[in-house]
Amino acid sequence: MFVVDCQAHWYPRAFFVALLDRDRYPRARREAGGLVYDFAPGVSLPLAPEYVDLDLQLERLQAAGVDAVVSSPASFGVHSFPAGEGRELAELLNAELAEAQRRHPGRFYGLATLPLQDADASVAVLDAAAAAGLRGVHLPSNVNGEPLDGNRLRDVWARLEQLSLPAFLHPARTLFADGLERFGLEYVVGYVFDTTVAALGLVFGGVLDEFPTLRIVHPHLGGTIPFLAGRIDHESAQPWAANRPLERPPSEYLRGFYTDTVSRNPGALKLALDFYGTERVLLGTDYPWWPPEDGVALVRDSLEGAQLTAVLGENAHRLLAV
Repeated sequence: MFVVDCQAHWYPRAFFVALLDRDRYPRARREAGGLVYDFAPGVSLPLAPEYVDLDLQLERLQAAGVDAVVSSPASFGVHSFPAGEGRELAELLNAELAEAQRRHPGRFYGLATLPLQDADASVAVLDAAAAAGLRGVHLPSNVNGEPLDGNRLRDVWARLEQLSLPAFLHPARTLFADGLERFGLEYVVGYVFDTTVAALGLVFGGVLDEFPTLRIVHPHLGGTIPFLAGRIDHESAQPWAANRPLERPPSEYLRGFYTDTVSRNPGALKLALDFYGTERVLLGTDYPWWPPEDGVALVRDSLEGAQLTAVLGENAHRLLAV
């Protein structure tokens, strides 16, 4: 059984080296022989080897029972940089991931980064990434507070559909961050709320009607959508919601998304399988943020037979040709 992890993150060292001389946040610096990434004043991450050393990552994943990984540097999006700098950083990341894909054939597959603060540049960067063989793109749940369904990004969605590349949503700094400072709630629950809002925006904003063959992966068992689908259908049709009429109930659009298994909850995995269907659920570990062994064990302990085989690898093969 060929096992494919569809949510893991490698952060090329070259990205942080490029930020060493930056005099504004975000920036990088050297400390005690290693690199530290400064997101903002007082918010820093020492970059342990498991974040930046791809060979080490692949060894750890193999030990956890993962044969191949679909990876992105999603937590360090370039959309918060000035447009020109953002494009340079996106191109750097995509070149690093494409080279890693060539260096580790059959074991590593990269997702492209786009400088979404500049839609025209994003289309050009997307074309180059597709030509380099990257298997899809990762998209932040918002672009500096701007929703993904805005008119400015329509050309990006159109090109993704033309290229038949899947888009993997991933949390960014959320729309609710200022109200979620207590208890680390931005990370505990804010992230899954933000991807939920992003997914709903693609439905209500008409992106999925305009580009019906888009393939979108909503991570973390679909955020809150499988649990709230009935409420979404009912409340969104009420006069106070003021939504434009849809061709189908919102949940029917949402069931067409893919999701991954990043969770610690077998009951939530079952709900996601019931909502999306077995054929749209992908193994994900969220390594190096979560132990990969735990992600694989959740699926192996919860599923069996054809369902287990589909989630561990067959679905990834159909979606990404890995």
